[in-house]
Amino acid sequence: MRQLLNNFYNSDDKILFFKSVLPPEQATILRTVSKYYRVKLMNSVEDESLLKVFHYMDNDEIVDLLQLLGRKRQEKLVNDLSDEITTLMKYNQSIAAGMMNLDYVLIDQNATFADVAKQIKNHMRKRSKAPVVLVVRDGALKGELPLHKLVLHGGGEKVTSHITKIPTIRYDESSERVFALFKLYPHSRIAVLNKDGSILGIVHAEDVFRPNEDIMFSRLYSLFGLSSDEDALDGFQSKFRHRVVWLVINLATAFLAASTVALFENTIARNVILAAYMPIIAGMGGNAATQTLGVMIRGLTLGEVSFSNVYGILANEVISGVLNGAVTGLIVGMVAYLLNQNAMLGVVAFLALVGNLVIAGIAGVVIPLILDKYGKDPTSSATVFMTTLTDVLGFFLFLGLATILLQ
Repeated sequence: MRQLLNNFYNSDDKILFFKSVLPPEQATILRTVSKYYRVKLMNSVEDESLLKVFHYMDNDEIVDLLQLLGRKRQEKLVNDLSDEITTLMKYNQSIAAGMMNLDYVLIDQNATFADVAKQIKNHMRKRSKAPVVLVVRDGALKGELPLHKLVLHGGGEKVTSHITKIPTIRYDESSERVFALFKLYPHSRIAVLNKDGSILGIVHAEDVFRPNEDIMFSRLYSLFGLSSDEDALDGFQSKFRHRVVWLVINLATAFLAASTVALFENTIARNVILAAYMPIIAGMGGNAATQTLGVMIRGLTLGEVSFSNVYGILANEVISGVLNGAVTGLIVGMVAYLLNQNAMLGVVAFLALVGNLVIAGIAGVVIPLILDKYGKDPTSSATVFMTTLTDVLGFFLFLGLATILLQ
């Protein structure tokens, strides 16, 4: 369906195609297109048509889509949806309860496999997804009954001896805590509990890491100064609107770097060969900073990185910067000596690369952490600051050292 939609380059044509297909196909399209087009397509149809589409989607998918709509339309649509949707909409998506679904059934620990089969059959009449079977005793969670046990056992046999443990988390724990718990229990599911220990819902690994992949892709787009709402087949107006701001900002930082070079005009005039090595110093610093930023973004997304462990991370980045700078600096220094017969130029390039890669490592750690602390997406801003820092300080180091050592 998405491939058919992509045959249309104009947004209006895409909307017409979306309206021309049946609700099941519309549901498939909404699952696969970007957030930008989800909003655009949903806003193109009436509430009654959208409710028909929701009929072919799971509750957690519906909640994700509702979150993209305006508050008034959300409230209007929720009134025509099930009470379960209303329950899920109450919770912020940044906490465990906001990530859960209600695809579970409760059975007593003294129930038989026949009782379980009946419960599952009743559940499947209402939903397309098989439920998680949670076992309770006096309302308290004891564990889960894996569905494959139903194949091996049956009839009047009790489930008591077949209960397995299931990880639990309180409803108001952060999404980062949910990610961390899934790292301990991969390919599993987590039961979400209320304050009193009662069961609220279930979080599946695939439901957690699917949005997390969206976050990673969104941040990857931002890393290159793009909007996550932009598609490859968008028209030129959309591409212009999404990119021009970042290009203007990058232009301003380029002028700042150029002004740094202008300070050493006399040094460059005496040693014209320096101009050939300046892009190497700046480029290596920028590449090293981008590598560090990529690792930091992953750490921030998974909740692995914070100011509490920043000193260890900084120490490792500084040491790595020194070692990488020494290796690459030695190579550039040897090239400078062999091609230009100038040993001191090699020394200048070596020292400048070591220094700039250390700066890149520090910037790649500190800048995204500060931006994240103040609620800003690191990838949408960090690259501008880091590129400016490695360009300006890289040029300053290289040309400053050249001014001192190449007299």
